[in-house]
Parts: sequence; C-alpha cells; structure tokens
Amino acid sequence: MKKPQIREYEMLLRLRTFGAAHGVTFAATSDAGFLFSELDATLDRLQAHIVGQAVGRNATRDGGLAKRAARTHLRASLLTLGRMARIAAADTPKSETSFTVPQTHCDQRLLAGARAFVQEAATLRDRFVAHHLPLAILEDGIAAVEAFKTAIGSHVAAKDSRIAATAGIRETLARASLIAEKLDLVIGKQFQGDPGRLAEWRSALHVVKVAQSDASAPEPVHLVPPAEKAA
Repeated sequence: MKKPQIREYEMLLRLRTFGAAHGVTFAATSDAGFLFSELDATLDRLQAHIVGQAVGRNATRDGGLAKRAARTHLRASLLTLGRMARIAAADTPKSETSFTVPQTHCDQRLLAGARAFVQEAATLRDRFVAHHLPLAILEDGIAAVEAFKTAIGSHVAAKDSRIAATAGIRETLARASLIAEKLDLVIGKQFQGDPGRLAEWRSALHVVKVAQSDASAPEPVHLVPPAEKAA
C-alpha cells in the first residue's frame, strides 16, 4: 500500500472504533447501524486484500529468485549437453546443428530455444550410447527445461496475484470511502446537538496529509490483531 492509502485505511479503522464505542447509540436497523456494519465487512475484505498483496509481493520476489536460479541451471545444463551432442554428431557429415545455447534475455525465447535444443539432442540418444557418453546429461537438460518452465509460470502467477490484490485494495478503499461519506452525513445529523461526540467523530474522520515526496513510497501495513478488533 502507498502512504495515502495507509492514511485512509487508518482513518477507516478509527471510524470502526467510533462505531463500536457508540454502538448503543445506533440501532442495528438504523441508517448508522447499517452503515457501520457495512463498513466493518468492507474493512474485513480490505484487510484480506492487504494480506494478499503482502503475500503476493513476497511470492513475486521469491519466484524471481527461483526463476533466475532455474535459468542459470538451464544454461549450464545446455552448455554441457551441447558439448556432448557435438561429440556424438562429429562423425555425422550432414549434421548442421551447432547446439549453441540461445543468447537472449527473454524468458519465453530462451524456453523455446532450449526446448528445440534438447529435442534435437534427444535424436542423438543412440549415438550418445555408442560413444559411451552419459545419458544422464541429456536427462538433466530435459529436466532443466521443465524446471525453468515451472519457474516462469510460478513467477507470473505470483505477480498476477499481487496485481489482483493491489486492485482489490484500490477498489475496496473506494467503497469504504463512500460508506464513510454517507456516515458523515448521518452522524452529523444525529449528533448535531452533541458537540463533544461530533468533535470526536470529526477527529476520527480526519486523514493526515502525506508529503508529495512520500506519496508514492510503499510502506508495510500492520493489521489490527483480531483481539483488538471491535466487536
């Protein structure tokens, strides 16, 4: 979450606390009672998205590291397999395959090139045996291709999960802000003769402004523990 979102989230938590503290004042069937119940449910969804964003961010980081390791292993496996394949194909006059590791930073291009590489090498299986070359090197190359494919998929899924959670935070905050706006009208009317409670409400509703230089900086959010959540 970005700092402006965090400040808004903190404000919404204060509104929920206000609703719990003055719950006896609002009948469950009243406009305020309904809106506070809706706010509570919306904040629960928001907290789930916040957790999802944090999990997705960590999974994206770990997935990136795993993908990088799988890419490194794949390139090393292809280099070894290429040496073996060139030896096996050396006495084949018509062989035009160079068994060169694809030089690209694009994951999908590397994956496609690696697949073609190992498929071509697999056609020389009998020659590997004839030259007393270890078939385990071929199997390792095949496994490395599959591991890289899996790592790519996991990394993409993690990023998609984080993006979805981030969108959920934005959408749920917008929903919660609309509820807060409705509550302001209802509470302002109900407590117009009670300056103390009205001031308490206005204080809870206040959102601390964020400096422009900090507005885009992400910041971790510590959720309110279940024991502290208003009943």
